[in-house]
Amino acid sequence: MFPDGVRHQGRMIQTKKLAAETAAGRALYPGFGSVPPNPAPVSSADLVNVANISVLTHHGKLLALREAGSPWDMDANDLSTRGIYSFGSDAEGVPFSAHPRIEPDGTLWNFGYVSGAGLIALWHIDASGKLVKMGAVPVSPMTMPHDFIVTAKHLVILLPPFHFKPKGGMTNFLDGHIWEPDQPTRVMVVNKNDFSKVRWFELPAQWVFHYGNGWEDGDVIHFDAARAPDPLSMIDSFREVMRGQRGKSSASHHYRYCIDLARGTANEVPMFGPGFDSEFPVIDPRISTLRNRRLVFLCASMDQPAPHPLLNGVAVWEDGGDRLTTFRYADHVMPEEHLFVAAPGSAPEEDG
Repeated sequence: MFPDGVRHQGRMIQTKKLAAETAAGRALYPGFGSVPPNPAPVSSADLVNVANISVLTHHGKLLALREAGSPWDMDANDLSTRGIYSFGSDAEGVPFSAHPRIEPDGTLWNFGYVSGAGLIALWHIDASGKLVKMGAVPVSPMTMPHDFIVTAKHLVILLPPFHFKPKGGMTNFLDGHIWEPDQPTRVMVVNKNDFSKVRWFELPAQWVFHYGNGWEDGDVIHFDAARAPDPLSMIDSFREVMRGQRGKSSASHHYRYCIDLARGTANEVPMFGPGFDSEFPVIDPRISTLRNRRLVFLCASMDQPAPHPLLNGVAVWEDGGDRLTTFRYADHVMPEEHLFVAAPGSAPEEDG
């Protein structure tokens, strides 16, 4: 299918943070969930932007992304760092999240959150990389959305009740948040043509890192996601793994969501059994915003647990026959966030 095979190369991005700390010979700036001794002051998000969440290829650019701050421009051939990338003077420093969504025609949508100002920033960029429009939606209390959904007419962002409520003595960004499970997950639905047109819905308290795909059927928005009951993996497990320890986490299970714009309702239903963990759902990108018939995601089956605490398999779900096919990796393999790469010349969802 790919006669030339797959090649891999990796290189550290020469961010401002890395350059300054390398020159100083020590950690200088607070991280997402940590703070070094005698930290240096942080003057902007771009100063501490480590660009380590994902990469985006668009309009001939290779951009490295994180939750907040600007993209970093990379050379696609040798992965050297070119510098901070801007979509225009009005867009400099505006948060550009690590999970933008691209339509089949190349149109790009993204969001970003400005916790201190209580704003969700919205981006619309055309296939050539030109900034079409930006917007901002006030949100109170602010939270920490990681991903979002784009359909033919709307942007959908779930705002879990992991609220930004910093207290005195806060040492890092993560510690400024409080999990409030008695509060709902707010659902923000934004009109793609007019960012000022926003509708709000509610779902039970939950935590979602990643969504699969969204599509519309008349006035009804459909999408899927890997849903966890809480953000425990981020609060505890992510910190402990940096110490070489196994932390606490709550498994995520795949759910299907339905927002009825005409009736003003939002609901959710599980797609698979409770003993089947899921994460990192992806589709063939050529049908983004259209109804997908195939979903690929990483998984872990409790029937065949791995000796490590992470995911241990990959699954393919086919909507037409409601068929689920799984492959379990060997015990020494720990699969990570994956991509769907279409086979050259194949029809959408056919081969890859």
